[in-house]
Amino acid sequence: MKVERNLPQHVKYWLSATSKNDCFFVLKSELGHTVRIGAMKVFLCAYSEPLRNMLENSELAEQNDVKIEDVEAGTFWTFLKCLYGGSDFVIPKLSCEESISLLYVMEKYLVTEIKPKVVFHILQLLPLVFENIFSTMSSQVCFLDESLEEAIMEIVALKTKEIFTSELFLQLSSVSVLRIVKADYLNTSETDVWDAVVKWARHTAESGDGKVLRNLLRPHLKFIRICTFSCEDFCRKVVSTDILTCEEVNEISKYFGTGIAPQLEFICDSTYPRCNAVTEKTFYHIVNDISELKSIGYKSQSFTFVNYSWNILVQKRDDNLALFVACNGNSDDLTWKTNINAEISLVNQERDQNFSRRFTHCFCNDEDDWGWKNFLTWDVLTDGYVKDNTIIVKVHLKIDSNQKEID
Repeated sequence: MKVERNLPQHVKYWLSATSKNDCFFVLKSELGHTVRIGAMKVFLCAYSEPLRNMLENSELAEQNDVKIEDVEAGTFWTFLKCLYGGSDFVIPKLSCEESISLLYVMEKYLVTEIKPKVVFHILQLLPLVFENIFSTMSSQVCFLDESLEEAIMEIVALKTKEIFTSELFLQLSSVSVLRIVKADYLNTSETDVWDAVVKWARHTAESGDGKVLRNLLRPHLKFIRICTFSCEDFCRKVVSTDILTCEEVNEISKYFGTGIAPQLEFICDSTYPRCNAVTEKTFYHIVNDISELKSIGYKSQSFTFVNYSWNILVQKRDDNLALFVACNGNSDDLTWKTNINAEISLVNQERDQNFSRRFTHCFCNDEDDWGWKNFLTWDVLTDGYVKDNTIIVKVHLKIDSNQKEID
């Protein structure tokens, strides 16, 4: 495997010191070729208990090679670079799909020290390219992390129409589609949900037969709110597919006359539309090494709210702590705008007395950030706001219909 020249010196040394390798792994490359990768047992055992058990306390310790079926050779090589001390250099350069593959390895071998860095990177990449939502939706490992799951489902909720009309939606697994229809909020009509899921089923089953589609959609039917359809839409869109049984069609038809929700095993009995869109949300940004903060400052990981990507900006300006909220907007539409009511707080880590300031601002292409150059004087930080050279910034955003600005 190739050792890049621009890796840190110590990482290049460990990767190149093949004479020191005392365990070997056999994997497949992207092209299907068999690749044998050597590694130093001490690094693997130090980071991973499963690898420690595999290499020290089992029969595998006596064997020359360890065969790994579910990890591609390039991903395992990246994994070694991280274990050898190159994670801060390697991870930021990975694509979304490469990061997801690396996250799988980190989860597989319980490398808890480096895994958060991979999650952080995926969270940054997720809102940048639309196709990333399909990469993450297709990977079970992304849903093992609470912050990733929340970010993924928020984008699903806000960009439902774009997801349903994308050809990539048709490639999703049944589990991924089920996650979508189980969401409390989707930014589209319930009839659009039905149309998209039926289209997906026809593509997946390569059939338009109602019985075939029903077998595929049985888990999903329980979460599509058919009882919120109009009687006309129910007959035109649902009955015509032959997916529902005669009993189900009859019971739902009775509902339109009586208003009493049907009690059917495979049909959603909710008569209420999905919840309203998320109109407010709170985010946190932890700033380490605050004593080293300069005017260039720190930029938080990206987070998603009202269909846009946001960041928290932290700087030191003269003798003041400067805090800003920045919206990345829509590069394809320079007329974008969103009215936001915001509260920025500096968390007091010694007592329950956070320092907060509020503003309302219309974020747009010309004014995409807002905040304070003098949020708090620097000497006040010592009054409980700094702990272990770290501060915590809390930002609460809420959709606001007004355009009045408060400073």
